[in-house]
Amino acid sequence: MVFLAAVLGMRWGECAGLKVGAIDFESNTIAVVSQLTRGTKGEIVDGAPKWQSHRTIAAPESLMDRLAEHLHRRGLVSAVGDNYVFVAPDGSELHYSNWRQRVWVPAVAKAGLGGLTFHALRHANATAMVALSVDIKTAQARVGHRRSSTLLDIYAQATTAGDRRAADELGRFFLGQAGRVETPRTNPPSSV
Repeated sequence: MVFLAAVLGMRWGECAGLKVGAIDFESNTIAVVSQLTRGTKGEIVDGAPKWQSHRTIAAPESLMDRLAEHLHRRGLVSAVGDNYVFVAPDGSELHYSNWRQRVWVPAVAKAGLGGLTFHALRHANATAMVALSVDIKTAQARVGHRRSSTLLDIYAQATTAGDRRAADELGRFFLGQAGRVETPRTNPPSSV
């Protein structure tokens, strides 16, 4: 689930609602066509995501290999299309609060990342796409947002590496290679 959120930008409910039949190993794609949410009185509801979140996402081979291995360990094949990819220990659908307490919180603590939320993986995905210069319309479609401004204003974060790359590129653009002056730099004298 962590890889689906980080690599593909899927929400927790989309990961939990992923069924075997939504994975296409021939085209290396995953269709986001269902999600698990909590309904009234806490019951789990399997339903379609919002229209803009209904999407098919290309996935890297390495992620598809991990999914194939996971399904093999569970004894599932693509012919068992209606089965959930990720289930609770008893084989039933996942409940977020139980999953969070049993799986997420201990894993985050063990990794020394206390306070990290599952949703932060979506933010990391959006930030990585911006840093990797993925065009904004593709990034928007991959995360299932209706507006690109949501992706940029809320999800993607500025990075130090991006700032450094911008400074270097702007320096080359405005100053060119000849613009660099090779003089020794020293710190200004202190006024002590």
